[in-house]
Amino acid sequence: MRMRIILILMTGLLGLSEVFGQSKSRLEFEIKPNQPQPEIVPIETQGIMVFNPAVKKKEEGLSSINFTFYNTEFEKIWEKDVVTNKKLNLSFYEYFDGAFYMIFNNSTKEFLEVVKIDPATADISNYEFYVVRGTKINDFAVKDDKVVIGGAIKNVPLIQQMDINTKKVKTLPSIVEGKFVEVLEVFVNEKTNGISAVISSTFNKNKNVIVRSYKNDPGKFDDLVITSDTKFDFHTAKVTNLNAGEKLVMGSYGYRKNSNTQGFYIAKFIEDQQKFLKFYSFTELDNFFSFLDDREQVRIENRADRKKEKGKDLKINYRLLTHELVSQGDQYIMIGEAYYPVYRRERYIDYFGYRRYYNYRMVFDGNQFTHAVIAGFSKTGDLLWDQSFKINDIKTRNLKEKVKAYVKPDNITLFYNLEGHINKLTIKDNKVDNTEETLALATEYQNDRVKRADIGSAEYWYDNYFIAWGYQKIKNLDNLDIKKKRNIFYINKMSF
Repeated sequence: MRMRIILILMTGLLGLSEVFGQSKSRLEFEIKPNQPQPEIVPIETQGIMVFNPAVKKKEEGLSSINFTFYNTEFEKIWEKDVVTNKKLNLSFYEYFDGAFYMIFNNSTKEFLEVVKIDPATADISNYEFYVVRGTKINDFAVKDDKVVIGGAIKNVPLIQQMDINTKKVKTLPSIVEGKFVEVLEVFVNEKTNGISAVISSTFNKNKNVIVRSYKNDPGKFDDLVITSDTKFDFHTAKVTNLNAGEKLVMGSYGYRKNSNTQGFYIAKFIEDQQKFLKFYSFTELDNFFSFLDDREQVRIENRADRKKEKGKDLKINYRLLTHELVSQGDQYIMIGEAYYPVYRRERYIDYFGYRRYYNYRMVFDGNQFTHAVIAGFSKTGDLLWDQSFKINDIKTRNLKEKVKAYVKPDNITLFYNLEGHINKLTIKDNKVDNTEETLALATEYQNDRVKRADIGSAEYWYDNYFIAWGYQKIKNLDNLDIKKKRNIFYINKMSF
């Protein structure tokens, strides 16, 4: 199980204080309205980790972040501080094979720290490694206590393996042909249990994606090179092993020199030789535009049809946040969240000599999410079905998955948290099994009234249980044993 998020850190703010309510299905913590919220990490049947990287205590060159671990009944098991060099910031974390790993780094420093936490024993271990000043990390993965980072030094791609037992650092081959080389992702291949990296480059005006799989000898590797002489660029790549020597690579693509996503692609490799490469434009999907009202959907689909009659494709003005590949039986599922950047007009004061005057500029105002698209593909690369799931009025400045998928052998449930309400959609036999549902999260006390809430988050936890969290401002004038007004950070356990 792998969980990953890039964190933007802030300091100088208070942490969580007293617990207002604590039951087997909900936790509440007092929090200020504008205070950065804690991070929640579901750890399967063991419980959840709660910590706030924006809240740090600093003294004598060190800083500490408080971690609290709760079991599945929301009982506190342990609470400890993780102490690191105060010059470093928490950039990445990952729960993998029973341990929780964190990367603390600063691109202006010549070292980084790896912290490992065992949730079962509360053991915390710190490991310091030296790196070249200017190292920027895009991603990391962990295998057998070996931490692999992928990134760059002054635009030169870098992949390094750090052994926390021997303290040795090995630089893995990351050079490929072409210009604008970038390490997009490093990951553990679940079938081979080896480290792989996704690297992009531009060669002979074509943007290629290389999936590099490292062998036990770090200097040896196999490459899958996905290349096309079409007018498209590859945006993402996800790898699945089928049989011995047989692999599928799936991802999203767009027109060259255009950051918008046009559709999905799927490629098959046998013994590292590309057998086919298929592109599926979003305009070919049956339900990509179904999140729109009927009139707008018909208008856009008619525009797409007129383009097809001329041998062209309607360009899509959406970008896609692509999820990890999901398998269900003999089919493979691609999930992405469509969004577009929003800008607003801002007035500012400028000067010409002694004269002051007003000017205007466009500034980034966030990413507006519209809907999630889900599509099933066969092992032969054929599109089997597709559906879409409307995302109601979510705009965020960061790109973080909002819609989650719970895959069972006979159905798939898509869900997300919006202001303390869970919106969900179930797909069965490749069709929508029911209409979209909205479920209100239970509050702690009777007669609680939620006056304000943030977007919130939700995640699959274990078995048929899920977890949701976020901020709420609650008013309760009837219960004399509690505060009339509460600003709280909530954590809810639920099943559906």
